Amino acid sequence: MNTATISNIERIRRLALSSPSKTAVRHFSSTGKETHRTYAELWEDLLGAAAHLAAEGVGPRDVVAVRVSHGLTHVVYSLATWSAGATLLPLDPGLPADRLQALKGTITNLVVLGNDAAADVVPQWPIAPRPAGSRPTIAHDLSPRFARSTGGSTGRPSVGIARNPAWTTRPGHLLEDSYAGVDTDLTELGVAHDQVQLVTLPQHHAGFTCLHYGLALGQEIILLDRFSPHDSVHLMKEFRVNFLRIVPTQMRMILEIPEVDRSAFADIKAVHHGAGPCPDSVKRDWISLVGKENLYETYTTAEALFHLAVRGDAWLEEPGSIGRPRPGCAVILDGSGRVCGPEVEGDVYLKSPTTALPYEQLGTPRVLRSWGDYVSVGDLGYLSKTGSLHLTGRTGQVLLVGGVNVNAARVERVLLEMDGIEDAVVVGRPDPLLGQSVHAVVVLAEETELNSVWFQRECRRRLSASEVPTSVEIRESLHRNASGKIARAEFETK
Repeated sequence: MNTATISNIERIRRLALSSPSKTAVRHFSSTGKETHRTYAELWEDLLGAAAHLAAEGVGPRDVVAVRVSHGLTHVVYSLATWSAGATLLPLDPGLPADRLQALKGTITNLVVLGNDAAADVVPQWPIAPRPAGSRPTIAHDLSPRFARSTGGSTGRPSVGIARNPAWTTRPGHLLEDSYAGVDTDLTELGVAHDQVQLVTLPQHHAGFTCLHYGLALGQEIILLDRFSPHDSVHLMKEFRVNFLRIVPTQMRMILEIPEVDRSAFADIKAVHHGAGPCPDSVKRDWISLVGKENLYETYTTAEALFHLAVRGDAWLEEPGSIGRPRPGCAVILDGSGRVCGPEVEGDVYLKSPTTALPYEQLGTPRVLRSWGDYVSVGDLGYLSKTGSLHLTGRTGQVLLVGGVNVNAARVERVLLEMDGIEDAVVVGRPDPLLGQSVHAVVVLAEETELNSVWFQRECRRRLSASEVPTSVEIRESLHRNASGKIARAEFETK
């Protein structure tokens, strides 16, 4: 590891010595019960959990799947896994048994940490006191390794090991700019030392990243068992929250609180959102809540290939932009592999210092398309005349309706702007005449009924004839994965 950097584990040890009484984590259960730890207490919990893992034989050659509910247990055993030098794989505690079994068949040295019969190791909570004089071996000198399960096209899971030692920090500075990829770094995203962070997203996905970066920055972390718009706003006000990461569905839920307390947002310095398109109206309302300089839309990939971000003021100047890649780091290709000019839609290819780094995949690898040094993850979009990137959909979401290409993401954006529609997904259904037809699945706001005549009229007014849904299904909710993205496969067949 670069001698100019230290691991997150070493950073927490130093914080435990320099700021022992500073609150590190507060966890609120679904009943409102609060449990908290100072940095000194967190360090002691980490040592106890590390001793427990060592007694179970966990070491640097292992991949530890942390499959426990959100809260302090997850935080402590994640840190303990890194302290053992093992690779950490956060998993959804609700992961189906067949998926977990597939992972066990994929990773020979997988250790599952959880509270059910599938677990190899059951976490202790509260952490058992360490025997007097004992001192577990802590891997201070290792760059913590992080893995993520991304699924696979064959149905068998793929697990990718992070391309860079992201979980390191330089004393006195923000995190290593390997996090930034193409475009920006944390200093430009409103993130700073000693902030108060509210974690609204699952710890086994996007919430994990912000939480552990926050600990490295000496932040105070506030955790909920599960997201609640009312509880989130209450905690933002009570603890004067400065930073949170959120997804568009949560943003809408908070906006729907009657007479939401705007003073709860007074201390916000940075709100990051991603995981799918955010309707313009929702984005503008949040800019009104937190200020255009404090709202950021971020874009990255499961493989951490690149990272882009656009601040609210820049977005207002060019709505739809997700950021401006550095010169030479983005190219748009048409179906023949030719470079597209400004404002012309095609396949998005990006590159960054991260794309050239080794990337270890276990199981069924996710195959990425490349063009020279550039990589595509399947997004469609275009570069504007200013050089900003706009995403319009994904290659797998282009429907062929009577010979006409229909971008499902565009139809979804239109539906989400309609009054009374809370959520929407658009998929193709087999059609004997057209090949595919456009099928919409929508979630309605409370006390709202869908008037089919009005719906069809609005669709025809806003969409081309081929884009208008020929069938509509109403559901109470849409299943989303841990990152807030819709699981489309379940809607594609009747």
